[in-house]
Amino acid sequence: MKVVSALCLSLFLFTLGAARAGAAPSLVYSTSLNFVWDVAVDPAGNAYVLGKMSSPYGYFVAKLSPSGALIFQRPLELLGRAPSAIAIDPAGYIYIAGTANLTDQGSEANLAFVAKLSQDTSGVLYETFFAGARDDTEGIDLAVDALGQAYLHYSANYGQFVWVAIFDPEGSFTREYAGSLYFLTGMALGPSGDLFTVGWAPPADDPQAYMNPYLGRMDASSGAVVETLIDDSGTLDLPLDVAATPGDGSVVVGKKGEGVYVAELGPAGEKIFSRVLDLGAVEIRDVAVTSSGQIVLVGVMTPDAGNAFVLRLKGGTGEVISSMSLGGAYAVAVDPGGDAYVAGGSFVARIRENRPPVCSGATASPSTIWPPDRRQVRISTLGVTDPDGDPIILKVTRIFQDELFTARMADAGSLGTAKPWVRADRMDNGDGRVYHLYFEATDSAGASCTGEVKVCVPIQSGGTCRDGGARFDSTVPR
Repeated sequence: MKVVSALCLSLFLFTLGAARAGAAPSLVYSTSLNFVWDVAVDPAGNAYVLGKMSSPYGYFVAKLSPSGALIFQRPLELLGRAPSAIAIDPAGYIYIAGTANLTDQGSEANLAFVAKLSQDTSGVLYETFFAGARDDTEGIDLAVDALGQAYLHYSANYGQFVWVAIFDPEGSFTREYAGSLYFLTGMALGPSGDLFTVGWAPPADDPQAYMNPYLGRMDASSGAVVETLIDDSGTLDLPLDVAATPGDGSVVVGKKGEGVYVAELGPAGEKIFSRVLDLGAVEIRDVAVTSSGQIVLVGVMTPDAGNAFVLRLKGGTGEVISSMSLGGAYAVAVDPGGDAYVAGGSFVARIRENRPPVCSGATASPSTIWPPDRRQVRISTLGVTDPDGDPIILKVTRIFQDELFTARMADAGSLGTAKPWVRADRMDNGDGRVYHLYFEATDSAGASCTGEVKVCVPIQSGGTCRDGGARFDSTVPR
């Protein structure tokens, strides 16, 4: 379902330009499985994989541990013959959706289906077949909310109309997506349970006009639907998929000319950013958004479907953070920590984005110097951490102060080191001197952050300083 149409990996990376320095992703694991269709992940980092067995004929669900070890792989005991999507609810129940051909059950038509399995797939709690307004339907995609309601994205197989059907926790049909979008190409559930869809619809003020690409949002509590024109330039050729953001907004991926269109919209449908990535003949297969708002795209590079990629963008700006080449990738899911779980034709991989150090909690040691006897005092920077536990190299790059002191000598030195010195000095008739030390912290993978710490030389023992700002370079003699 998820397709945008690279000449090669080198062209892909070249046209994007350099990713943000130091944000190189790492492969946590890559586990081989046959004919993988889809992947879902629970909050603990366990991956659930839907695939097709090579022998005997049939389909399976596999569960992988956070380290990629196979916990179980079991055949699906369902009437549905062609499962296409998998989802997990907060209680750990497994949901499967797809298409069933029940000719051996007296039906000649295809029926979409949703099935709910026990946590270990040993029992089928329900298997609901759905025909919509006509008998011939096809299950495309699946989502499950925190209440255990299943959302089936299905095609009616006539006139190419595509909708969403909603089922209660027992598998009974409750309602259909009630918007004016006639051809839905993607759906996603937001953190508040709102349903986001992308597709085509005529303008509200002219139902007979040419179809335009729209984003639909159905309120979880009221069922009210709001639709927003995705691209007002009229040049978005095809909306493909949608993912919800942590802030109750959405990310839309599509095809625009020869490029890949990516847009982030806010809760009211307002555009936060939109950009077109020049990726050549790339086919985008899926999109997900992490809990921190990063956008993860997976796809393949035609005509060689085995040459695939994972591309990560910064939420809010669309800046390219990183890219990684893999085998053919068809689906992606993300865990609460931001790791991406990518499923391809014969593998499932967990990819960890190297996170930069955190400089916001930095403090100087010592933060106050007394007495002002003009000695050189070494300053350490404490409180810089790395969320991945990587070793950190820290260096101070600039030192400024708020007093102009004409001593014909520098008041600071040893720039480029982790422990520069500053002079224990201040003006006798001032309000205390404040040194501003600017630093950069870099982890072992090259990701970095910058920050500032301050050191006070007060006018009297036990006093404080009034900061007049970083006005004068402390390393330049005056």
